Amino acid sequence: MAGTLENAVAVIETTSNQSFIFGTNRLREAVGASEMVYAAGVDLVLEALGYCAAEIGQARKPERKDGGKGGCAQQGLRPFLVERNGVQPLLIASGKAILLGPEEKLKEIIRKVTLAAAERMPGLGVLGGIAGLEGDADGAEALHDAIRRAHERLAALRARVPSAHLRFQRLPFVAECASSGLPAHGVDSKAPERDVISEPVCAKRKFQEKGKDRLREWLEQENLAGSIDDIDKVLREAEGRWVAVIHADGNGLGEIFLDFLNRCNAQSREDYIQKYQAFSLALDTCTINAAKGALAEIFAQQEQTGQKGRRLPFIPLIIGGDDLTVICDGAHAVPFAARFLQYFEEETGRHDDIKAISPNGLTAAAGIAIVKPHFPFFRAYELAESLLKSAKQVKRKAKEQEKKGKGASALHYHVHFDSSGADWGRIRQQLDVGDEAILSMQPWVATAGGDTDWAAKRRIAQLWQAMHALRQRDDEGRLKLPRSQQHALREALFRGREIAEGHLKRIEQRYGKVWEELLPQTYGKSLFFQESENGKDVWRTPLLDVMDLADVCADLSDQMLTALAGTTTKEEESPVREGD
Repeated sequence: MAGTLENAVAVIETTSNQSFIFGTNRLREAVGASEMVYAAGVDLVLEALGYCAAEIGQARKPERKDGGKGGCAQQGLRPFLVERNGVQPLLIASGKAILLGPEEKLKEIIRKVTLAAAERMPGLGVLGGIAGLEGDADGAEALHDAIRRAHERLAALRARVPSAHLRFQRLPFVAECASSGLPAHGVDSKAPERDVISEPVCAKRKFQEKGKDRLREWLEQENLAGSIDDIDKVLREAEGRWVAVIHADGNGLGEIFLDFLNRCNAQSREDYIQKYQAFSLALDTCTINAAKGALAEIFAQQEQTGQKGRRLPFIPLIIGGDDLTVICDGAHAVPFAARFLQYFEEETGRHDDIKAISPNGLTAAAGIAIVKPHFPFFRAYELAESLLKSAKQVKRKAKEQEKKGKGASALHYHVHFDSSGADWGRIRQQLDVGDEAILSMQPWVATAGGDTDWAAKRRIAQLWQAMHALRQRDDEGRLKLPRSQQHALREALFRGREIAEGHLKRIEQRYGKVWEELLPQTYGKSLFFQESENGKDVWRTPLLDVMDLADVCADLSDQMLTALAGTTTKEEESPVREGD
């Protein structure tokens, strides 16, 4: 295609994805909303480029490797990242597309995509921003700069455009949707309760089966989900059940894309396009394969403990790029997230297209909010997002202690016992019990990088070992550290460090063997570690982290905990990571 025609870049992106997906507290609607976000970035863009329904169906399918081995779902898009009707796609992904071509054609594509979204995907915001190429139109630098400016214009437009929810006014007075609180649009005749529902909820329910089928095919797990309604019922009605929202993404990907021109060393615009496409597709590949590998391990452990064929309550809502958002059974949340992070490092560390841009691969972080089943999903997601930001401090902590600290992936979980008030700032204040004592060691380092004193105290293998010690029983089947003593110690912790240490001294002689295995690094000294933080000495203890998670993971077998404790990659096999 002649360079004189390729004079602009368009970025098309969905807005407020998380509030749209978690707009109600029903899983089937969340799955449907997730599918709508995916379809807006893939189906609608391909349709606007002139592809037919059969071709779009092929783009949604995962590529199959030789020998029938499963490949990456997003590689099914590779044949579509070519010039079509004068427009060159750089990226087509869930909820986002980047296109290069004549400005008028790009405007027409944005018009088609946004109009189709408004008609078929009510409640989902879709916007587009355009920036022209400046300078040498055939050079990589002009394209890189245009992509940056298109993103900036999209961000400015997002700030000016009203929320998609404002399309659904409550005047004149109408009935309220049973799920979302928006004005009712009709009745769901297929629902047992014949719900009165809004237009966005109606669309989400129509998309949910398509979304579930796509995710099952991507992850290659027939046991992923039966009926989403059945899973919803299991999670909500089971006595003592916990639900988790996991949100994970890569570390430093924004910096990598901002510096992509220097990292890829492109010699021309075509070279830049090829490397940009290859890196984006590889990122999808690694994320999906990491989720697939972690999930397969959970099912393998189930089979080994006699639970083969059991439907695992596990609903992936967003998977692709460097993002992963999952709703699942609380007991499996932290084990899954830990293995996902480990697999993500392994996958990116050996993928040639990733290593071409980030030679030592990538790291990631995860936030995990574990709540009761009726807790609002959106509030749980907000908490998970705050915990994710906390988990990303691992790279900063490494740099504080070493000039060249190894990158690492980390996770931060919180078990929320209250029925409301999931504000991380307030929760963090409650964990600070005075005298510079903090009742948490989080975040936990899930991989072998981050070779610092700070990271060494937070290896996730230590968490699994401590949980195993807390669950040990004597010859008569009684807990070696009785529940009553665990509760008493929990209360003592919240009363302050000195009181907690005094309580430990009173029971240490009787339960010394348990303490030796539970807190081997501080046994005989203290419940707390002392370390420097923001220029002052603080005291931290992992005990509350361990006890909280042990309550949630009571159903996990000792065999699974033992396996988890042995999965951290050896330090010498984990190179220094870039782009964290």
